[in-house]
Amino acid sequence: MLKHPPDVAYAEAKMLFHQSKRKKRPTIIVEGNYDLKVFQKVVNTKLVNINSYKWPSNDNKGDLIKLVKRLDNLDKENNHQNYVVGVVDADCDLVIDQFYKSNFIPYAENVFDTSPFTDLNLLLTSRLNLEEYLSAENLSSSDFNNIYNVLAWFSAIRTLKKRFENLKKKPVFLHFSDMKQDLLEKDKNTPKTIEEFVEMLEILSRTKIRGYSNSPTKKFFDFIRNNNRLEKVLNMLKGGDVKYFQHVNGHDLSFSVRLFGRRTRDYQIEQRLINPENLDYLKQTKLFMQLREWGNHHHIEIF
Repeated sequence: MLKHPPDVAYAEAKMLFHQSKRKKRPTIIVEGNYDLKVFQKVVNTKLVNINSYKWPSNDNKGDLIKLVKRLDNLDKENNHQNYVVGVVDADCDLVIDQFYKSNFIPYAENVFDTSPFTDLNLLLTSRLNLEEYLSAENLSSSDFNNIYNVLAWFSAIRTLKKRFENLKKKPVFLHFSDMKQDLLEKDKNTPKTIEEFVEMLEILSRTKIRGYSNSPTKKFFDFIRNNNRLEKVLNMLKGGDVKYFQHVNGHDLSFSVRLFGRRTRDYQIEQRLINPENLDYLKQTKLFMQLREWGNHHHIEIF
């Protein structure tokens, strides 16, 4: 399991904090390279530093939140100037908060998030409803139902994974990327039910995780099958109280477009989202309105 050296990350981020303060040039740290590309297109980089989380990690989001929390102590010593802030994906945490009465969001004082949207990909599509977006990707209405099912299966498993990890305080490793690659490149039949979907994912885990029989991942698969948890979560996701953008993962959406329609790379599908119309619409979303207020605090026109 890869871990980043937290003291090294903090030391470098601390230098960044003091540079931002000295030069009166505040800094936004985002989760990954795709987020970085989007922010560099929208934010005024002549006045604001945009960095991605660059330290090795199995959990960029979690480690970024921890890092910003540590920097908050410096911020308190500097009259709460908020020189360095983080931006993270909400993922399905809003749904988990709703289902299980947990309290993931908000994450921290100087951490902004994409809620009520799961991630930046969904924010970029937010001016369209899901049907309009899929139609724009040249997918037929006959493909829509298949895509809705696959997206709900991914979301149900991701929701239960976060729930399990929060309860047991142990990480679960699911090989979503390998499963996607197998379905795209090895001409395997697309699962017809969520049970088949889970079985395919579990087979990959058994072959790739050493000591699988005693691992938290094995216990996770037992957990989701007990007490009809899969069916219950799936029904809640498909109910009217949860919107698709609150649980659909952007990379899962790109994969589904490839699986049932365009056989191009995920990054090509996601790159098409970074267009002037979508970028302009981003500025009207809650996340970017909050960033505008943060910029105003520093007397900066952030866009």
